[in-house]
Parts: sequence; structure tokens; C-alpha cells
Amino acid sequence: MNADFIPLPFPGPAAGSAPPAAEPAIFRPLTLAPAPNAARPAELSSAAESVITFKREGERVTHIQIRCACGELHTLECEY
Repeated sequence: MNADFIPLPFPGPAAGSAPPAAEPAIFRPLTLAPAPNAARPAELSSAAESVITFKREGERVTHIQIRCACGELHTLECEY
């Protein structure tokens, strides 16, 4: 851990304070309607798959390349 790292304090009740009187709020997840022209997983062609490639120097992985189903290429540089 870096010496400059300062963890955030836990946001619990202050010492000596009374607990809140109200009941906690009920969690209700949001639901989003799909976009009108959004492709469903069953509609995707089998050719549209992500491909992960590892570049190595000996036994060490130096880069991880991810080609998304959309064709975009992401490269992660590995530092040891």
C-alpha cells in the first residue's frame, strides 16, 4: 500500500448519538426499457464474438488485447 493512501472513515453514527428513528428505505432497483432498435443476444450473429489475445516476452505477459464484438480494439499494458 502506498504511504500516501488515506482510507476514508466508515460513515456510521457518531459515538454517543442515537440511532435514526425512521425505518430504512426499501431498495427498489430501476428498470430501463430497451432501446427500440437494440439487438437482443439471440439476434447477434455467431461471428460477433469478443477475442482476447495475450502478447508475451518469454513467460511474462506484456499486453492483453481485447477485440470487442463491435470491432473496437482495447489494449491493456501489463507492468510488473
